[in-house]
Amino acid sequence: MKKSFSIKSIFFILFSFQLSIINYQLHAQPGSLDSSFGVDGRAVFSSAALYGGSIGHSTQKSGKIIQLAWDGGFVNLIRYNADGSIDESFGDSGVAQASYTDLGYTSLYLSGINVQQDDKILVVGFYFHSPGDYYARSAAVMRYNEDGSIDESFGNQGITSMPFKDGLLSSLNTNRTIAIDPEERIIISGGFEGNHSSYSFVIRYLPDGSPDESFGDKGMVSIDFIGFNYSNFRAADIALQKDDMLLVGGDAYNFNDPDRFAVTRLFQNGVTDSSYGVNGFALAQFNNNKHGLMAAIGLQSNGKIVATGTTQKTDFSKTDIALTRFSTDGKLDESFGEKGIVITHIADGYYEEPKDIALQSNNKIVMAYYLSKIQFSPDYFELYHYTENGATDSSFGENGRVTTDFTDLTGRGGGAQDVSIEKGGKILATGAASYSYALARYYGDPVNQHPLITKIKRWIRNHILNFQDMGTTANTAYYTIERSNNATMNFTEVARRTPNTSNSYSYSDNAASTESNNYYRIKAVGNDGSITYSDVVSETDYKTSSSVIIYPNPVKDVLHVSGLNASDKTSLSIINAQGNVIKKVSVNATSYELNVKQLQRGTYYLKINDTNSYQFIKE
Repeated sequence: MKKSFSIKSIFFILFSFQLSIINYQLHAQPGSLDSSFGVDGRAVFSSAALYGGSIGHSTQKSGKIIQLAWDGGFVNLIRYNADGSIDESFGDSGVAQASYTDLGYTSLYLSGINVQQDDKILVVGFYFHSPGDYYARSAAVMRYNEDGSIDESFGNQGITSMPFKDGLLSSLNTNRTIAIDPEERIIISGGFEGNHSSYSFVIRYLPDGSPDESFGDKGMVSIDFIGFNYSNFRAADIALQKDDMLLVGGDAYNFNDPDRFAVTRLFQNGVTDSSYGVNGFALAQFNNNKHGLMAAIGLQSNGKIVATGTTQKTDFSKTDIALTRFSTDGKLDESFGEKGIVITHIADGYYEEPKDIALQSNNKIVMAYYLSKIQFSPDYFELYHYTENGATDSSFGENGRVTTDFTDLTGRGGGAQDVSIEKGGKILATGAASYSYALARYYGDPVNQHPLITKIKRWIRNHILNFQDMGTTANTAYYTIERSNNATMNFTEVARRTPNTSNSYSYSDNAASTESNNYYRIKAVGNDGSITYSDVVSETDYKTSSSVIIYPNPVKDVLHVSGLNASDKTSLSIINAQGNVIKKVSVNATSYELNVKQLQRGTYYLKINDTNSYQFIKE
């Protein structure tokens, strides 16, 4: 029999915060290595059984990092814990390895990795049909379970493929060729060439691995630029807009004119959006007869498209870094750099080759690139940082540039192949160093937090939780409802709600235990990945309370608590992240000042009358 509770209305205030380490981030210079990760911010993995290069990475909901690596005849997935250590529960001591022949391939070239919402892992590549066959290749997508085993429910025993036209050579680009839309459909891109011309393709699969025949021609769309007097188009990257329209970026070229950056936009059915740019294509041409070879694209929060790649003279004697921005209509954004284009020169006598970009929540741009005297042979991880409008961000590293050396860990240098922004705003770069796979994590700019004011209209009656967000929801992506039988830890997600116009939500927890007390909290997740938690509510709390507010948060010396019930003695306890009571006082007043100056930096909980918990950060 379920319990019924008579609960009065109560207001709660949510304060924005990140994980306990966030207070260090507020003081760390952007671009500095995160010493809590690996060895001084760097992690490496090497094995006699592995020998090859890094393709890319993706992160699971738990914060664990999956790195995709090629090695002769094997597909290798390496999983790291959030602190950079190897997760030995994954695959065989942290590595899930499958041979090409076991997968049914003669030769397989890996191209990209992504992680689904359920933490299953997608790997994309392309392969030859038979030994010695230089043409007639196919695209391949493999899916792994969260633990690294092949997901045999996907496609044909874990693999799905689609052949190209006979006589055409396929060439998928590295890392960013796979995306997952909100309906869990899988999108890959690449290029194929033949008869002195190149085309690019986009393929969309349904969640079970079968081709999505509602997209293009039985699941495939071919893209060319012949109408612009460019006989070739090489796709480099894809990105999904908020409206699920697909952007495909690359470079358009022929054998007489300099190459250009090019972006096209597709409707959800694969048809080109002719209103975008000029007849569906956005183009950027560089001055002084320079080629523009695109490497990656990214979307700022306002929908503007940032693209990066290499510029080089027609004789290929010099390379610089190019950055462009297109408006949402496909025109060069002249407010960015010089009429939409930024050229960065790092050092004379070096190849400067962008590999990837990532966009922070404040729209600043992080670029990973190779810097090498011998092309494709970098000595260091290199990052460069730009402001939202393309200026060098001098607050990042040393005048916008960060160089990370791995020689003390691997004996030789290496380069960053890709970069991403973690939910807390930190920057993760992965690549290779010597014959090892390498990762580095850096502090980014402080995440723009969005304080939310939440009113719990009724606590819980018959296991029904009601809550209302009284603040703005413009920056909120969704809410999760979390449950625990402990007021301070071990919370797990039990439901999810998306913002609505009324800002009111409810959840009936029919699976809640009747044998123990249940505690709940609401997690608000911002569009930028930032996280805000509500206070904890309990089924057994009959207290009537006014609005309880704690401030400032984060706090340095004195934590102010107001809105207490002066007619009754109130117990205030400070509890650390391990659940230990650090300090406890009794109060007969509506407000109280807690001296927290002696506390170490970190995340703490203020528990009121052993029922309500408010989380705060000690600077």
